[in-house]
Amino acid sequence: MKVIAGSEKERFYIENILKLLFDDDVSEDLTAVGEQSQSVDAVYYNVRLTCGDKASTGCSGADAKTHFGLQKALLAAIGNAVFEAAKAFDTKSTPYGILTGVRPVKVALYYLEAGLSYDETIKLLCEEYRIRPDKAKLITELAQTEVTAAGRIANDDFMLYVSIPFCPSRCKYCSFISQTAPKETNLIPLYTEHLRKELGIISEMCKSKGKKLRAVYFGGGTPTTLSAAELDKIISDIYKLFSADRLTEFTVECGRPDTVDAEKLGVLHDAGVGRISINPQTTNDEVLRINHRNHTARQFFDAFALARKIGFPIINTDLIAGLDGDSDTSFYKSVDDILSLSPENITVHSLYRKRASD
Repeated sequence: MKVIAGSEKERFYIENILKLLFDDDVSEDLTAVGEQSQSVDAVYYNVRLTCGDKASTGCSGADAKTHFGLQKALLAAIGNAVFEAAKAFDTKSTPYGILTGVRPVKVALYYLEAGLSYDETIKLLCEEYRIRPDKAKLITELAQTEVTAAGRIANDDFMLYVSIPFCPSRCKYCSFISQTAPKETNLIPLYTEHLRKELGIISEMCKSKGKKLRAVYFGGGTPTTLSAAELDKIISDIYKLFSADRLTEFTVECGRPDTVDAEKLGVLHDAGVGRISINPQTTNDEVLRINHRNHTARQFFDAFALARKIGFPIINTDLIAGLDGDSDTSFYKSVDDILSLSPENITVHSLYRKRASD
């Protein structure tokens, strides 16, 4: 694929829309030439697509007032110009229209926060972004929920993220900054010691600025790689150092089922942790093996049952769609397996290979 346009942002956006519309074998032969022009309150875009001996041109304009700025107007104009040019070719259906990226809710959120009503936002998403009505409604509902949640946060609230960068083994797709615990167990006591010191420093900073603790999130890595005693010390420090009067959520990632046991879960539950994550990613043992996730589906089910027995009110489970070795049938089975447990939260990620992963 060859894209010629005035800026890197234009080229990137055109390329990603073409990847949505065309199969890989076709997109390799595509050439796209884009050119923009602007007036005071609008952006206009022309795109010419060529593939073999076939060529087509698309033109579109977008009003800055409608989009609350020229930047969003430019993206809308580019997307619609590409769609118009692509009509002459055999293209794929795109339920989310000209949206690219990983978080379509951000677009709906932008327009709600700019002042559009719920219905006006859905209408704009359908007309300007070519989003299917049911998807436009879905992402606007999610954005509205986000606005409501954000409205509950006071200006003097703060959220504390506690990083535990250790795991029992490194998953094939992992790109996080983490250490494989069996090789680096000597680092854990020293890390824990310095983490506790840092919590004290953060506490003083927050007191000096009048900040109140609203939520705590232990992530990683896998926090439950630490021992029950180490977790207990860190959590005890948090309650000693920060006022918990406004604390409404305390989440700990117990992501790897092979790090979960009754002692650790007991410490977390007794300390007031109300939400934990136990993440299978898949319930197919062969897919787990291929992706270097050194636990079994049985270990996940046992860990989930143990957490239920201990009494955590909210349990999250993560799944990843598109893991190496997985299939549609296998993934659907994983979904059914998770649904049968009735967790309070289910998070589904689509696999994205990053440079830092194996």
